[in-house]
Amino acid sequence: MARLAPFLQEQKARKAERPGHGKTNAVPDRTGNFSVCFRCLREFLTGRSRALPSTGKASSMRSRYEPPSCGTDPTRDSAEASSDAFLHHGSALTLTRKCSETANLSPQYGKMESIKTLSLDHLVGHEVGTSILLKELGRGNMAVIFVAYQRTLKRQIAAKILPKSLLTPFASERFIQEAESAAILSHPNIVTVYETGETSDFLYILMQLVKGKSLAEHLQLIRKHVLPSKRVLPVGKTLKIIADVLSALDCAHRQDIIHRDIKPANILIESHTDRPIITDFGLATTTRGPGEKLLAGTPVYMAPEQMNFGAADARADLYATGLMLFEMLVSDLPLRRLTTMEEILQMKLAIDKHLFRKSPAEINPMLHREMDDILRKALAPDPEARYPTAAAFLEALMGYRDRHLT
Repeated sequence: MARLAPFLQEQKARKAERPGHGKTNAVPDRTGNFSVCFRCLREFLTGRSRALPSTGKASSMRSRYEPPSCGTDPTRDSAEASSDAFLHHGSALTLTRKCSETANLSPQYGKMESIKTLSLDHLVGHEVGTSILLKELGRGNMAVIFVAYQRTLKRQIAAKILPKSLLTPFASERFIQEAESAAILSHPNIVTVYETGETSDFLYILMQLVKGKSLAEHLQLIRKHVLPSKRVLPVGKTLKIIADVLSALDCAHRQDIIHRDIKPANILIESHTDRPIITDFGLATTTRGPGEKLLAGTPVYMAPEQMNFGAADARADLYATGLMLFEMLVSDLPLRRLTTMEEILQMKLAIDKHLFRKSPAEINPMLHREMDDILRKALAPDPEARYPTAAAFLEALMGYRDRHLT
């Protein structure tokens, strides 16, 4: 509570001054969500407020289906979580504008830290749809991945399991949204969904089993190479991966699907083909109809308009892809000294400032200055100044390859 104290004290003082101002501004519910005064949040993001609570574990015993509200007891404890997890490959941040004054600040899928210790050994051998669960493969922020055997087609697939004991309305919505978004897309660089459903104990998605590591794991591995010159991927290989990602995004965007959380941790690299495959469409949204006021993604990869509750469109995915390209071309992103999630938010909103201290060509001698121009356009704070489509971004990269790598 030490870090929350200044923020809470400030809001208590403001309560008498603002009619309708919430009773609390940083109180976690059972899912790990925080009820935050929307007006105060905007003031914080523009530098006029002193503190904003970091997300973390919560000890509230509210009903799991009860949404956070401004009337929650402000004395409940919360343990601080490291902001570093949000800066690069950590959990995505989701911030939804509930009404004109209240916002919901949460980890991507509610109280997902408990899934790390939840025992699901009893599910091995369990029938799920047309398949049988064989063994646990890994755990993410919201679900457990099992290797499963599909009896009908006699093949191994992946089963993504969300236990109902951890279910919240938000988690359920995002889980179903992931399945629906990926299922309507058919592209070799997008994970294939076969089936979705639920049992008495969990929700599940049956999907393509990708044998390999995430791009984030590949980057972490090469960063440890004893030779500094080997701590980055070859430029040609990097461009091939990004080209495939852009091709997949072009397919998704043509179907009016925006991923909203493109980052290395959500790109799997298939071992035997080196094919990148986009996963985790849990934060995806459609461009059809009125857009919801939702701030979603992983802060360092998020476009400025995403952080300002603007009408983020497909160009937000291109911004994230551009930042991922930058990260792959250098041994370490030359970010300015930003150590917390809050500083990332402020810097992204301050579009007159530069997030990076150096350009890619200044760091990597294998790059031509034209790459600086490409990334400058991809990472433009104003979406109107970016590439209009994934296809246009891809065309620019292929032109660079033809001119400088052949």
